[in-house]
Amino acid sequence: MPMPSKTEIINAFKDKLNASLRGIQDAIDQTEQALQEETKSSAGDKYETSREMLQADLDRLESQRSILQSSLSLFAVSQDNDQIVVGSIAEISINHQPHTLYIGPAIGNVTIDNLEIRAISTASPLGAALLGKRPQQEFNWNGKSILILNCY
Repeated sequence: MPMPSKTEIINAFKDKLNASLRGIQDAIDQTEQALQEETKSSAGDKYETSREMLQADLDRLESQRSILQSSLSLFAVSQDNDQIVVGSIAEISINHQPHTLYIGPAIGNVTIDNLEIRAISTASPLGAALLGKRPQQEFNWNGKSILILNCY
């Protein structure tokens, strides 16, 4: 089975982020509606506490939306390189087990044609260790043998 293109991989991660953004936007809309309905409610301590809780939820959701939007902007098709950089797809072997990684925002996994691809950040220990490595380079990391099979 052929390896998915870098564009296909990035689009799969963008689709995942966009689905999360839609879910957060729905939650924001519901919270804003609840806030408006709460405004019509009776006054008093119970009212103020309820409003404060809804506002805290709204602030948290808006923060999550902002983080996801900034992560989305970081997914871009980078030029193919002969070494691992931000935006690279890295095919590696960890103790002889194959793994496919996207070096960028750490948002979990996507699966394309039964191939699981994990997005890892350069702030992660493995992501930092992979930066600058080239195909066929082997090194030890956390007691594990890592071989760079390919990067693009």
